[in-house]
Formats: sequence, C-alpha cells, structure tokens
Amino acid sequence: MRNRFEIRHQLADAAKTYNWQKTLEILKKHPDLINATRPRGESLYTPLHQAAHGNASPEVIQKMLEMGASLTIKNLDDERPVDIAKKKGYQHLIQILEPIQEKSERVSLLYFPDEVRKAESVCALRFQGYEYEQSIGISVDGTTGGGLAKLTKPIVEKLILHSSNNDNFAAFFGLQRFLHKWGGEYLTKYSQEHIAYDFLFLHLYSYDPPKSFRHAEYCLQWQEDFLPRIESIAAIVRKSFRRRGNGKKIVL
Repeated sequence: MRNRFEIRHQLADAAKTYNWQKTLEILKKHPDLINATRPRGESLYTPLHQAAHGNASPEVIQKMLEMGASLTIKNLDDERPVDIAKKKGYQHLIQILEPIQEKSERVSLLYFPDEVRKAESVCALRFQGYEYEQSIGISVDGTTGGGLAKLTKPIVEKLILHSSNNDNFAAFFGLQRFLHKWGGEYLTKYSQEHIAYDFLFLHLYSYDPPKSFRHAEYCLQWQEDFLPRIESIAAIVRKSFRRRGNGKKIVL
C-alpha cells in the first residue's frame, strides 16, 4: 500500500510540474491511476485537471483520454477539466475537453451503430472468460459466469482498471455477456455498465489476449474484419464516451 501511495505522489508531482513525459510514463505503467488524485491531497486534481491547468498539448490530452481519463470528474472546487481550461482561457483545449452535449436534454444516446457494437463484442469475445474464471477459482456455486461479476463490479462502480490485464479482459468479457445475453439488453449507453464496457474497450482494443485464453475464431474475425479500421471505430467510442446529461439508463 505504501508503494502505491508513493506512485500516486510521483504521478501528482509530475502532473503538477507539467512534466507530461513522466506523467504519461507513470500512467502507462499504472493505467488504473488515470483518474487518481494525490493521496490526502486537498485540490482533488486528476492528471487531466493538471493538463487543462498547464495548457498541455492536444496530443498529451488525447493520450490521457485514450487511457480512460474522465471528462466529468470534478475537483474540490467542483470543476471539470474543461472548466479549468475555460477559466484559463485555453480556447484550443475546450473543444477537446468539452463533454458531448445532446441537441436536446431529452435526447438519449441509446445505441452505437451496428459496426461499432459488433467490433466491441468481437473485441471482448477474443478472451475466453469462462475458462479464465475457472482457472482462478472465482466461480459462484459451481455455475459458469457468475464469478465474473466480482471482476466487473469495481470497474462499473469506479471506472478503475484492475492491475492485471487478464482481469480486465475477463471483466470486459463478462460485461459483454451481461449486456447482450444475461439481462442487460435493455440498458442504454447512459448506464454505468455500458460506460464501463466502453471504458474497457478503449483500454483493451490495442492489446492481444494472452495465448492461454485466446479464442482463435474471434481473434481471426477481429484481425480480418475490424483491425484494419480499428482506430476509426475507437474514435467513435472515444467521442461518445464523453457523453453527459440525464439520458435514459434503460429502455422499457
């Protein structure tokens, strides 16, 4: 625990001094800290808050967003990163940091286009989640799939990645099964589960599943159908991940 506190302090120091190279290096090694603040800190600035305050380049901010940086998380003064950019007058950063607003508060982002939805599903199903669940002994009452909720719950609730990418892959697989098969079919993109699902996709689409849990058929489909244009697909997910407002979380 002490070592983790030290890493969070190092990250906070690097971001506060606008040392973006070091900030990104730390985040690359510890992606679960992308929305972390300084332990016992008073300002509650995340790395993205500091990037907005320090007029970081759009490239640096984009890398943070790709890692899952939240555009809506607030500091102690109830400010989002975009609010800081506005206060500092950094007009060129506002468009990047501004969460997407719907044309009407009554309009909800319910679903992705089929191509994007299929890409996310295939990306998740490349990993054999059931086999992994059994291998680490988290099955519930001997049933298949029940233990995956232990891995999805913290990501759904806090949008913080597991330190193990295998656990992240398993959580991604578990959310795919839940959202498309196990009862979450009526949840919209405003639900916590879908937000976590997109968050995991943005983290995992550039990684290959480990060989021991790789699903050959879905990996081949991924390589042939989606990998050649994955960045354009990821851009759609990334843009919508900035959604805001009080859209419906469930379609009745």
